[in-house]
Amino acid sequence: MDPSPRRQIEKSLATAAQHKPIAWRLILPLEHTPPEKAWFDELQAQYPKILLAWQGIDWLDEQLARHVQAPGGGWRRPRERGWSRSARSRR
Repeated sequence: MDPSPRRQIEKSLATAAQHKPIAWRLILPLEHTPPEKAWFDELQAQYPKILLAWQGIDWLDEQLARHVQAPGGGWRRPRERGWSRSARSRR
């Protein structure tokens, strides 16, 4: 993940933290890489009173499979639509 989305996520979490939640979920259509996991673990250390959860593509697939009745074959992962980390980073 590029620095810009990370900053946006950090800003969102900081805003949410002002409301003193007990949990906060980051839902992204991708699974984290080891460096992203380390970054997210650092966020958890910064907000020890908030349970942080990264819910990625596997979780999203499960949710959509249960709830989406899309015409034309239903939900497909971003990679199956030709969308990848490298394609996103070129925007």
